[in-house]
Amino acid sequence: MPDDGIEFQADGMTEPGYVSTGSCGQLSSEAVPPINVTEGETVTISLDYSIEGIVTEDCNSTSCVDVGSSGTKRCISLPQFKPSATKG
Repeated sequence: MPDDGIEFQADGMTEPGYVSTGSCGQLSSEAVPPINVTEGETVTISLDYSIEGIVTEDCNSTSCVDVGSSGTKRCISLPQFKPSATKG
């Protein structure tokens, strides 16, 4: 795979496209309020997100690939991640 961190294939694409988001593939979120964990405690981290609609057509994003000679593009936007944490 090229240096680009995301591989995808959508309708109208005959082969996978490779794009980069410029963020090294890492997203983070600050825990507000902070999670304090003491010895013997456990924390369960959950991540809620949907990949529905992350590939679009003919957009202005830099994370796009051309599809054939038609001038059509397929672009990808990373989903919004919604982390949560619970002590158990």
